[in-house]
Amino acid sequence: MPRDVKEAVHLIRTDTIWSHESRLQLMGLLAANPDLQIEYPGGVLYDATEAAELGEPGALLALIDLKLSKSTQFADRAGGCALAERAASQRAPRSARKPAGHTDASRVLSPDSRLFAQHSDVIPAP
Repeated sequence: MPRDVKEAVHLIRTDTIWSHESRLQLMGLLAANPDLQIEYPGGVLYDATEAAELGEPGALLALIDLKLSKSTQFADRAGGCALAERAASQRAPRSARKPAGHTDASRVLSPDSRLFAQHSDVIPAP
């Protein structure tokens, strides 16, 4: 059975109202499929920004990934770079690790991380 990413995004988007995990999954699919167009992209961006500002685990990194993607609807290199710099500046020292389930920007933005590898041209090295 062939994959229908557009239909998957449509179905997942309905669940993003209630599920943080679905919101992260949606942002990942949109970042990974830059040619995919959705209705009301401003609503997705608003929800993603709100989740990042509230400190929901993984939300800031997913938003950075989305803004640094090649998506015609979400690409925002300047905004993505600003968010990446903010995330890098918020890195906690190793002695002050966050509880399980909390995304640690120092770990995710380290040179061996997936996000850093994908966007090493815009994320400042630690």
